[in-house]
Amino acid sequence: MGERPKHEDSPARDEGADAADDDGAELFRRAVAGAVPLPDGPARIPRPSAARAARGPAEVEHGSRSSPSSPDESGETLEGWASGVDLKTRRRLRRGEFAVEGSVDLHGRDAPTARAVLVRFLEGARRQRRRCVLVVHGKGLRSPGGEPILKRELPHWLREPPLADWVLAFCSALPRDGGTGAVYVLLRRCP
Repeated sequence: MGERPKHEDSPARDEGADAADDDGAELFRRAVAGAVPLPDGPARIPRPSAARAARGPAEVEHGSRSSPSSPDESGETLEGWASGVDLKTRRRLRRGEFAVEGSVDLHGRDAPTARAVLVRFLEGARRQRRRCVLVVHGKGLRSPGGEPILKRELPHWLREPPLADWVLAFCSALPRDGGTGAVYVLLRRCP
C-alpha cells in the first residue's frame, strides 16, 4: 500500500529518485546563489582596446584554455593567431588538417637554448617555404618541480619578434602528434 499512485501521462518514479532530484535542485540553488542575470537585449562584443589595436597585424594573440577533448589530455592547450586569421583556418589547424612539413623537439633544453633552436628552425622552415611545422615542447613532467617551462614560454616567443612576423597561427597538437606537449605552427606565406 506504500506505493505511489501512477499517472498515465507521467513516468513511474520511486521515492529514491525524488530524494535525488531534491538534492540536485538544492545543489543547483547553491551553485547559482550569487549569479546575476544578464541584461536583456543583444549580446555585446567588446571592441579591442586602443593598446591592443595599436599592436598591428604582426602581433600574435594568445589564448589558453583547458583541454576537455580527450580524457588522457589533462594539460592546458595553447592557441594563438595573428589578427585577420579567419575561423576556418584556425579550425583546420586545430583539427590537424595541414600537412606537417617538419618538426623540432625542444625537450631537455634550457629556455634560452630552446628559444635559439626554435628561431633557427622556423627561419629555415620559412626559407624552405614550409607552411605548417610541429614544435615539441613537452609537458614538463621531468622539469624541476614538474613545471612546464618551455610550454609556458613558447607562446610568448611566438608573439615576439622575429617570430611574430613569421607566425600566422599556432595551437596544441592532436594526441597523435604529441597532444598538449606540442604545437602546430602555421607560418605566413613568403612573398
